[in-house]
Amino acid sequence: MTSEQAEPQKLLQAGIRAAKAGDRARARDLLLQVVDQNQTIELAWIWLSEVVDDLEDKVTALENALALNPANAAVRNRVGQFSCLILKKSFSRR
Repeated sequence: MTSEQAEPQKLLQAGIRAAKAGDRARARDLLLQVVDQNQTIELAWIWLSEVVDDLEDKVTALENALALNPANAAVRNRVGQFSCLILKKSFSRR
């Protein structure tokens, strides 16, 4: 692994640790750095979806993960769940 590849991986691991520790803001910052540096790390998008607050941001992160791995059924299911919540939310505002 080159040093160029190692940096996003280190940030990813730090972001996951922060998320598991409940430090959502730090996790979000670290994971955003990961995807800014390397948009092809599926796990970064999945974890990012767990620490962003906005439902649409969650869906965007998960859709990015799905673009990398369309066979990930768990991620596909989460996209569907969040999309339904967004629709319900938009209908309840009318």
